Amino acid sequence: MPIIRRKKKMSENMRKFAKILDDFNAENKKKPYMKRELCPPPTNPQLVVDCLCDLLLGEDWYVTMPLGVGQVNTVILDNILFKYCKEYRKMECD
Repeated sequence: MPIIRRKKKMSENMRKFAKILDDFNAENKKKPYMKRELCPPPTNPQLVVDCLCDLLLGEDWYVTMPLGVGQVNTVILDNILFKYCKEYRKMECD
């Protein structure tokens, strides 16, 4: 019996990032070949953190404590490392 997997919908943050890339590609294609940009424009660091959080921890992940954005980003990184990095989990247990 085959396993049927449903395609996850992209989060709002990932849609924002995809739009940035789509806009860049659309504008870049309009330019002459030799004047095209090699890389997309810089991305807002908070959007990057939010996209990684949505992707790796899930869109329903949240913090219940009243923390600032910087502290929440630290908690996000801690959770991602704990979930995906064996060496980090070993360090936490020592």
